Amino acid sequence: MQSVKCSSATASQLTHQVHKHESISQAETRSTQQAASCCGKTLIIWDWDDTLLPSSYLAYKGLDLWSKLLIDAKTQELLRELEDVVIKVLRLSISLGETHIVTNAAKHWVQKSSQVFLPRVYKEFFDKTPKGKSQIMVGAASSRSKGEVCKQIRLNVLSAREKFQKQLPKGHQQWKLHAFQSLANKMDCSSVTNIVVLGDSHYEVNAGIHLQSRFPHSVLKTVKLCQTPSIGELIRQIETITAKFDYILNHQSNVIIKLQPTLPQPVPAEAERCAQSIRENQDEDKVIERC
Repeated sequence: MQSVKCSSATASQLTHQVHKHESISQAETRSTQQAASCCGKTLIIWDWDDTLLPSSYLAYKGLDLWSKLLIDAKTQELLRELEDVVIKVLRLSISLGETHIVTNAAKHWVQKSSQVFLPRVYKEFFDKTPKGKSQIMVGAASSRSKGEVCKQIRLNVLSAREKFQKQLPKGHQQWKLHAFQSLANKMDCSSVTNIVVLGDSHYEVNAGIHLQSRFPHSVLKTVKLCQTPSIGELIRQIETITAKFDYILNHQSNVIIKLQPTLPQPVPAEAERCAQSIRENQDEDKVIERC
């Protein structure tokens, strides 16, 4: 597996670094990966916290699901800008492949947190209010039996915690691994030739590697974002991914792309403590706690 580090400051750095790494690692690429067809099925899996929503930073600032009226004007402005880039990248992702959000947070956390902090994202992707034939239907995988998910799912949200916590009470990393495998169980293993996994932790990288073993003709691209990003940092990272999404998708060998921070981060110890609280909190109605 190739590993590439690049700054999120400019998308052009991504192109240069990936080409450079490709040239020195071709011998390590499996022949089945080299033969992967661009016409095959593409599977795209996103994390949520600190990948599309800067949850640790918001918790570090003392914001939770009940803090909407307490968000200062500057933060609100940044969140509106973040909404723009998240909507853009998710629309792009959906247009390029079967797209899932897999989170270790509690059931419905993605929907609830987006409704508070990214309301336009919630309205477009997660609101079940009828909007006509053009609606993008979204629902938790565990709710399919209740008829909450349209047969033509284009963006699926899966809580790995809700699905696997009972059998693995302390296995936070294992939750994601098992959640990824549950997606594979519902797919034709011979049809998937392209896997893209995007997240801020090593959980996604490891789960992606295990997932690839289920698809013998696939190429795996993992994008690791910075941990505990500020809102501005996350905006820049998502902009970089958006600018080079098509290139990443068409890259013909396994690669791990690591985005590097370009802006000052929150106090690392405090922000990381908030991130840990988000990952391990058991109360589905209060995943973000005051730190």
